[in-house]
Amino acid sequence: MDDGGTGAADGGGDALSGETMVIRTWFEPRGESGFRARITYGKATGGEPNRFATADPDEVLDVVRRWLEAQRAGN
Repeated sequence: MDDGGTGAADGGGDALSGETMVIRTWFEPRGESGFRARITYGKATGGEPNRFATADPDEVLDVVRRWLEAQRAGN
């Protein structure tokens, strides 16, 4: 999912499942915090990956926690 730059990724079910997650972070000189992150996750092979972008570091941690829980539930 790519929500255009902010907001939490949808949780539950297979929404956060997948074998691979990549987190890219950077800082922009303008703006309140300047923090930006893009998370890409999905199956290691085939299919279009899900994408999520945010300006909130806590949202990054929340998405990673939910993704890890989905991995544990899938095994």
